[in-house]
Amino acid sequence: MSQNKQSSDNEDTIQNEISAGKQIEWYSIVTNAAINSMMERDKQLLYLSSAALGFLSLLIGKVSSLSAFLLLISSGIAYLLCIILLLHIFNKNADLMDDLLHKRNCDRLSQYMKKVDAVIYWLFVYGIATTFILSMIDLKIKILFGV
Repeated sequence: MSQNKQSSDNEDTIQNEISAGKQIEWYSIVTNAAINSMMERDKQLLYLSSAALGFLSLLIGKVSSLSAFLLLISSGIAYLLCIILLLHIFNKNADLMDDLLHKRNCDRLSQYMKKVDAVIYWLFVYGIATTFILSMIDLKIKILFGV
């Protein structure tokens, strides 16, 4: 009977270890998926902002009015700020992961990152809108003057 109880205790211990391992692995997968999805959005905004700056450099020679020039400059500044803030967020992501790993309170950093993320989003939207308007102005000039 003592052997049966010891065998049962060993099986329970093994099952508990397997269960704990599954929970750790599940947490790891969920955390990894969340990090990758957040980073993927930021990487896409970084690529798109860089490409938009390249597109704006093509339009710089075609600017014919002060209003178009101001749109070009403000759009370029928005994309540049977007890139700078995204690089800053990449560094803060490392700090956040370090805080999570060491089980420190990361509410303040998390709130800060959410605010900066919102600023990045609206800078990008502003840049897209002004770039679109600028390209429509350029298209209108081509249509009117047949250039």
